[in-house]
Amino acid sequence: METSMINCEKLRKHAVSERWSGSAIARKTGISSAAVSKILGGQVTPKADSLKKICDAIGLPIQEAFIEKTAT
Repeated sequence: METSMINCEKLRKHAVSERWSGSAIARKTGISSAAVSKILGGQVTPKADSLKKICDAIGLPIQEAFIEKTAT
């Protein structure tokens, strides 16, 4: 069985490399700065619509935001 997990570290690194601050992402997406910070910090898992908004804002294809894990 495979489950998909969100790679928050990759989101954060991509945002940094593209010079996106958490507050700029928040303004662009309409998601609160606190929520963006928690998502990029891996403290919370974003809902699908929030993940899509963040990926669109920072220019990361959404499929690249996932880690495929195989359950044993």
